[in-house]
Amino acid sequence: MKIPLCLVAGFLGCGKTTLLRRLAERRSGRSFIFIVNEFNAVDVDGVRLEMPPGRMVSVAGGSIFCRCKAGEFIKVLKEVSRRRGCTGVIVEASGIADPSVLPALLEETRLERFFGPAAVIAIVDPGSFLKLVATLPAAVAQVRAARLVLLNKCDLYLPEELDQTEREVRRLNSGAEILRTEHCRAHFDLFALDSARKLKGRYARCADPRFCTVAARVPAQADLRLLQAELDAAAQDLFRVKGFVKNERCWEYWDWSNGIWNKEPAAARADSILVLIGRGAARERLEALQKEIEGA
Repeated sequence: MKIPLCLVAGFLGCGKTTLLRRLAERRSGRSFIFIVNEFNAVDVDGVRLEMPPGRMVSVAGGSIFCRCKAGEFIKVLKEVSRRRGCTGVIVEASGIADPSVLPALLEETRLERFFGPAAVIAIVDPGSFLKLVATLPAAVAQVRAARLVLLNKCDLYLPEELDQTEREVRRLNSGAEILRTEHCRAHFDLFALDSARKLKGRYARCADPRFCTVAARVPAQADLRLLQAELDAAAQDLFRVKGFVKNERCWEYWDWSNGIWNKEPAAARADSILVLIGRGAARERLEALQKEIEGA
C-alpha cells in the first residue's frame, strides 16, 4: 500500500508552519513524517515545530523543486519509504516553490511506487496575494495545483478584501475547495483530499534572481526597539523576517510579513538570529543591514 503524501504550499509568511503545528497536535498519535523545506540556510520552521527525533526532517537552503535541492529531497523520500509504520508524509514546501513538478519528480525517481500524492493544500494571505498574482508565477502555480485553498488571516482584513481575493482564487482554480481561516484553524482530512488535478511543471532555477536571503546574528546588547524600527524601515525590500531573539525577560520568536509583526514566547536557544528574505535586487542593502545588526 502506498504512503499518502500531502504537500502544503503558499508564499512566504502565509501560515504554512502554523498549519503544520496544528496538524501535528491533532495527529500526535499517528506515524506521520514531516518534511520542512526552508528557502534560507537557517532552519527556523523546523525548530518551531518542536518534533520528536525522527518525526521531522529539514531540507534547508533552497527549494526542493529546484535542481540543486531536488536530490536532497529525493534522498529524504527514499529514506522515509524504508521506514516501517509510516502512515503519511506531510511536506511544507518553501514559499517560492512551484509544486507542479512533484508528480514528475516521483515518476522520474520511481518513488511513485511508494508514495501516492493525496493533494496539494495552498495557503493564501489576502494582504499580499493579489499583488503576487501579477508578479510571481510560483504564487499562481501554488493555487492552480491545490485541491484545497485556505484563505488565511481573515481576522486581519476587510470583508471586501477577502471577497476580492477569493474571486481571484476561483478564477485561477475553479475546482478547489476554499476555506476561510484565522491562524489556519480548519477541520479537514488532508489524506482524504484526492488529487484530481493533473500537475505538470518544470524544476526551478537553483538561484532565483528575484529573491535573496541573509541571516543576521543579533548581539545580546542590541536595542530591540531600534532593531525592529530598522527592519520596518527596510520593508520595501523585504518579503519575510523570522527568527529567535532574546529580550530582557525571555526568548521570543519574531515573524514579520506584509507589514505585520507577530511575536510569541520561544524555547531557549544558543544564540539570537534573524533570517531576512527579500528582493534579489536589494541584496546589497540587506547585506549592509545584516552587518549593521550584527555590529550593534
